[in-house]
Amino acid sequence: MFREKYYCGLLALLFGLGIYCFQGQKEVSTLERRFLKTTAFLPSTSFLNRGTQETINTIFTDQFPKRDLLIKLYYKSKKFLYKPVLSGAIKLKEDVVYLPKEDIYLRNIPTNDSYLLEETAKRAYNIEELHKKFPDKKIYIYKPTRLEETSLLNYYGITGYGEKYKYEFLQHLSPEIQYQELNIDSIETYKQLFYSGDLHWNHKGAYQGYSDIIHMLQQDFDIDLPRKIIKEVCYPYNFYGFFSNTIGQQAKPDHICDYQLNGITNYEYYIDGIINNDITSKIAYQSNTKNSAYSDYDYYFGSNEFERVYQFHQENKPNVLIISDSFVNPIKSWLGSHFNQSVFIDLRSKNMPENYSIEQTIEKYDIDAIIICMYYFNLYANGDNFIPLQH
Repeated sequence: MFREKYYCGLLALLFGLGIYCFQGQKEVSTLERRFLKTTAFLPSTSFLNRGTQETINTIFTDQFPKRDLLIKLYYKSKKFLYKPVLSGAIKLKEDVVYLPKEDIYLRNIPTNDSYLLEETAKRAYNIEELHKKFPDKKIYIYKPTRLEETSLLNYYGITGYGEKYKYEFLQHLSPEIQYQELNIDSIETYKQLFYSGDLHWNHKGAYQGYSDIIHMLQQDFDIDLPRKIIKEVCYPYNFYGFFSNTIGQQAKPDHICDYQLNGITNYEYYIDGIINNDITSKIAYQSNTKNSAYSDYDYYFGSNEFERVYQFHQENKPNVLIISDSFVNPIKSWLGSHFNQSVFIDLRSKNMPENYSIEQTIEKYDIDAIIICMYYFNLYANGDNFIPLQH
């Protein structure tokens, strides 16, 4: 009798929770910076369908009562109570590690994975084939080095394999392809150049990367020195970045800052062939009107469109193609100001045309130099970033 009452009570509780979750649904989690699943995502098929059941489970999880509070409590308690692993580092999730002493979050630390090593070699072969297909084009690779791939992690007892992947990558490239990376020689340097709770470099890191790239190309082209900073602009809004999606904003909030450089005027900007204004989102951000489901970084610096073109009408300067990821977004106009035309291609974009070949862009814009700028995961392992060489 007791067992029957117990199960009836449990079913009633679950039924009540189900009704609660399917009423007054939230569409956005400001805690995790993402859109939540609601009943609007339910397919018009039988409830016995496996996909429908999985969707219901996701809705129930996303709409659970006091969900944000429970997420916060979970990670706060884990940071406080979890037995430290990796000699002082706390493993919050399978791919997220927290360094309490430095107040730094890390994700996707390179491990000794033979499959990923093979993928890294394939990425190098892909770029080498690009070089062979266009031997008259100068090719440069610049990598925004993150802490996860450096030997600095040895101090925390973390065995990272970033150097191994870099060696695997470089050994398959011709010496004619110039390679450089952001120099991270200490934890202090890293903290100065990167956000504490986001994947990307901050404005100081972005400016260093921009300067490195310009100095690289100055070896072969007559272009200006990196432009001088005339103003730093910082915004008071709390910025919970990339890691808020997985740790519930346990990171100390950052703030978006930006540099204004001299001499960046009189240009046209196009997104996928349509003329645009590349400061529209920056103006909107100043009024703090953005949707809370989006990262401040993506909103302020722009999202990852397929093709972005800057035309500065400097016919005595080269035309460049930059194959990039989101790290390049803060420095698009900075880089573009040194060239006649700058074409930024993000191969991860869903708007990439079918049967697209990089040859189309090289011929259309009469490209003189190709710059590949991606952080280690996108450079070594992201299969979406293979450069399409054939129609």
